[in-house]
Amino acid sequence: MRNIIKKYDEIINKVDSLVLDNNIIDLLQRSCYTENRSYLSEYPSIIIYLSYRLANCDDNEHSKLLYNRVNYYLHELLKSIKLNSRNNISMCYGFSGYVYALKLLPKRSKEYSKLLETLETILVSLTRDRLSEIKKSNKVKEEYIDVIQGVSS
Repeated sequence: MRNIIKKYDEIINKVDSLVLDNNIIDLLQRSCYTENRSYLSEYPSIIIYLSYRLANCDDNEHSKLLYNRVNYYLHELLKSIKLNSRNNISMCYGFSGYVYALKLLPKRSKEYSKLLETLETILVSLTRDRLSEIKKSNKVKEEYIDVIQGVSS
């Protein structure tokens, strides 16, 4: 059991150092192939992870770092949504994990409720807009496939 806990701590420390890095998005992009970059696949999962770590952190100095990074990625998410000329919401690349987190985390930690409600409102709104766009175009485009597949499943 001690070995498992030690290994877990090692992994968490590595992930923390990666997530606290300013270039996390670039590092993620280099680590996996993505044809179409989508803010849904990156920012919400990072925000959820950092918030979870923050809610369970006892170290004041580390808490400040985590808090600053949560705020940074929330602003990046909002900026990305505002700056994109078109809605590039995606229903894959982590969407199912995000939905699972929305269901699970508030049960474990009350601090998550407001954060997740805010993210959910933003992302559900973007998904509705994207579905309206698909319906109005009345065409099948490659960029619509992940949204259609995600909603239908």
